[in-house]
Amino acid sequence: MKNPVVTSWTESTRNLFKPVIVLVITFAATVKLSQSLYRYNLRRRSRARSGTMSSSSSSDNGTGVQARRRSRILSSKLYFDIPNSKVPLIYSSAYDITFLGIEKLHPFDSSKWGRICGFLLVDNVVDKNCIVEPLEASKNDLLVVHSEAYLNCLKKSANVAMIIEVPHVAVFPNCLVQQKVLYPFRNQVGGTILAAKLAKERGWAINVGGGFHHCSGEKGGGFCAYADISLCIHFAFERLNISRVMIIDLDAHQGNGHETDFANDSRVYILDVYNPGIYPFDYEARRYIDQKVEVVSGTTTNEYLRKLDEALEVSVHSFDPELIVYNAGTDILDGDPLGRLKVISFIDPFGQREYHLPLC
Repeated sequence: MKNPVVTSWTESTRNLFKPVIVLVITFAATVKLSQSLYRYNLRRRSRARSGTMSSSSSSDNGTGVQARRRSRILSSKLYFDIPNSKVPLIYSSAYDITFLGIEKLHPFDSSKWGRICGFLLVDNVVDKNCIVEPLEASKNDLLVVHSEAYLNCLKKSANVAMIIEVPHVAVFPNCLVQQKVLYPFRNQVGGTILAAKLAKERGWAINVGGGFHHCSGEKGGGFCAYADISLCIHFAFERLNISRVMIIDLDAHQGNGHETDFANDSRVYILDVYNPGIYPFDYEARRYIDQKVEVVSGTTTNEYLRKLDEALEVSVHSFDPELIVYNAGTDILDGDPLGRLKVISFIDPFGQREYHLPLC
């Protein structure tokens, strides 16, 4: 059976959110959203949140931090012009991680990104020449969110081993770890950042990789070494004239990284649907979720979609985004050893698939 990986990313979602810009970032593929998401309308009221801005928000103004961040963003090469012959689908073969076979010691599939594009090519959903290839995020790009101290800690293989949860990596020279692990991550970061620009131009965009929602500016974990979601949003604030962003995080794990980075930042609204009984158990970060939906282990499709429906209804009346960042994890699907949920609705109930990516 061929893999229906793009069943509901595209035309339905694009039409749903007009004129809101939709950016999809994935740990693999996406799942079919509920009917409420398809009907999601744009008549939302702005929501004011109490509390002071976090260090990653507008409180940086006047401290010099914001000025340095803006300078780095404006000098970045990650935004570049994309010809109309390309579709809003971002991927590079550099995304995939192969490391002498030891990557297989973790249940996370570190080559899934290439297989996804392989399915799309085999099914003639998109032509290889129409896929957008991003640039690698540089150190200067990463410093937009990350501290120098955090980036320096990645120069020790033992620290990277803890982040990606593969202890054997600790014994390898860091130059090899940089090449085999962190270089692919940095390329995916470049893809997520570029996707926001492409989404503004086309109305929607998909980065096949990225979605490293466990990483914040000061801490990595859960196979997430760089905070691509936070970086993407800060670039959008500065370069795309966007001031209101909604994060819809449907990975089975709590997105504690971006929640920490945007704690009490009224420009960012976070809807997170996650299993509270699995990693990362970040109770502090949960305080910064605007719309928190907890789905326990064993939650089935209908219950999951019911809770998602209800959460989206609340969001309709709570926030008016200009950009929606949808983190589409597949670990909610039945059989995933990490998510422990039993969602199967990504399969078309009528047994048919309908792709909407424009061929070129």
